[in-house]
Amino acid sequence: MTQRGFICSICGARHAGPPTAYESTAPQAWFALSEQDRAERGRIDGEIAMITGSGGLRAFLRGSIEIPVAEAQQPLVMTVWVELGAADLREVLGSWHDADRADGPPLLSVLANDVLGFPASVGLGALLYPREVGTRPRIQLTPDEHPLVVAQRDGITIERVQQIAELVAHPAGT
Repeated sequence: MTQRGFICSICGARHAGPPTAYESTAPQAWFALSEQDRAERGRIDGEIAMITGSGGLRAFLRGSIEIPVAEAQQPLVMTVWVELGAADLREVLGSWHDADRADGPPLLSVLANDVLGFPASVGLGALLYPREVGTRPRIQLTPDEHPLVVAQRDGITIERVQQIAELVAHPAGT
């Protein structure tokens, strides 16, 4: 594998990359809603998503899980959604444009997406660390032996990055 590409073990073709960043477009709960429910009960506005229901407001925010990659200059970045309490969302919104928001404390949250290439991860505990204006918050998964937590803590190999790229290029082995 080189920076120019790699030979895919699934299809045998040369693919560009592998990419060093992946992004979830919405929290997993969003995809469970019908189109009508999304229109009536949900809202996604850039980095923030909300879903209302009988249990009240569910609030979501996008952030970045950074996974160190051995022998690479940059981490693998997984942009995903976390769910946090409505009061914490109000706090985030209140400081969204503040120059000193990065000085704020981390917020308790839970992962709201499964991450491709890892076992089911919705519900993993996380801390959401604010960063400077214009930069997504950093997600630090809480200690656990889940493979995603271990990857964030210990790092992964370039070969593992390629495996993830292959899964993205060929969902369900296609």
